[in-house]
Amino acid sequence: MLTMLEDVKELGCGQVKFLSISGYLDASTISQFEQRMTRIVSENPRKMIVSFRGLEYINSAGIGLFLSTDRLLGQAGGKMVLVDMPAKICRILDVLGFSKILTITSDVQAAAERLTAVST
Repeated sequence: MLTMLEDVKELGCGQVKFLSISGYLDASTISQFEQRMTRIVSENPRKMIVSFRGLEYINSAGIGLFLSTDRLLGQAGGKMVLVDMPAKICRILDVLGFSKILTITSDVQAAAERLTAVST
């Protein structure tokens, strides 16, 4: 099961689309998550933070979805930052080399600092 909470927060860097995910991002939940991400990207957020705090598992399709979302936001002049990543998921992204492509920070405050250069 995958739980997603969505909000718009006012941080020091301006308005940010905030998404918190928890549970399992796998074959049984990827379609639901992809639909949600497609809708969010269509809203053209300039700044987006995704919290992985409660995420227990992510499969390759889930990782691919974050890569494509990051690319789409970047092409539109936006930026996505991933935060609160569990150590085991962070290790997977490191081994696969994706931590060099995706912007990952330890917490929301560090993410807000990374987003200050993005215009609204």
